[in-house]
Amino acid sequence: MKFTGGVEIAMKFTDAGKRQNCWKKSVAGAALLCGIFVFCILTTTARAAKMHTNDLDGVRQVVLVTVPSSSSNNANVTAYECEKEGKWSKTKESEGRVGKNGITPISSRRQGDKKTPQGILKLMQAFGRKADPDSVFEYTKITEDMYWNLNSGQETYNQLVYENPGGNYEHLIDYKTYNYMFTTDYNVEQIEKKGGAIFFHCNGKSATSGCISVPQSTMKWYMSWLEPDKNPTLIVTTEEAVQKYFVPAAKIKSVKADSANSLKISWERVS
Repeated sequence: MKFTGGVEIAMKFTDAGKRQNCWKKSVAGAALLCGIFVFCILTTTARAAKMHTNDLDGVRQVVLVTVPSSSSNNANVTAYECEKEGKWSKTKESEGRVGKNGITPISSRRQGDKKTPQGILKLMQAFGRKADPDSVFEYTKITEDMYWNLNSGQETYNQLVYENPGGNYEHLIDYKTYNYMFTTDYNVEQIEKKGGAIFFHCNGKSATSGCISVPQSTMKWYMSWLEPDKNPTLIVTTEEAVQKYFVPAAKIKSVKADSANSLKISWERVS
């Protein structure tokens, strides 16, 4: 699906997740009720700190990654920004690459399958082997002692560590594709055997092992364009399935009229 100037669409917020209900009947008095309430808040907050956010609420920058089919590894990567309420602009478009074996729904993705997670991925941190390219995100220069632990089941699984964990890992400085890169919130819950190190980074010589990549010059541009305050988000999908996230104007009336679930916006092509 191609977006052209002046086309009005609706963005659907999906899979926002269930809210935990912490209120329970108390038979031990107000003190016990208060204790339960505080415990639930702390537990929910702790979980939220390590939970993939599968919605588009509050998103003002989108990097849309589309492939012709789920088995394709060549992608079109387009940047959109919400300049004011309900008004979006296309700011950049480039070729890109995804996993060698295409893409697969986040729920189906497994470690080593060389597939890119299909769905919504939040951009988290900016890293790079090269000097800071005026990144709006806080930028971390990759050093010799930085590794990404991919040993399923370990406490630091799918996390940055500062010593060689042995076994399955990435030594970040060894990858030229990481000259500039962003981490994502894929599998921040550290679910065993779902893999990790799903990044947005520079192109290599071929398809990726599951990441999303663009030319290095384009990646450098993203470093100075993406802003953490605008909740920048990757959307990875097939061209056919893009309507899961974007609905043509003709179908707006069929979208549930609930501001928590849908947002009417217009996309304007920027020359």
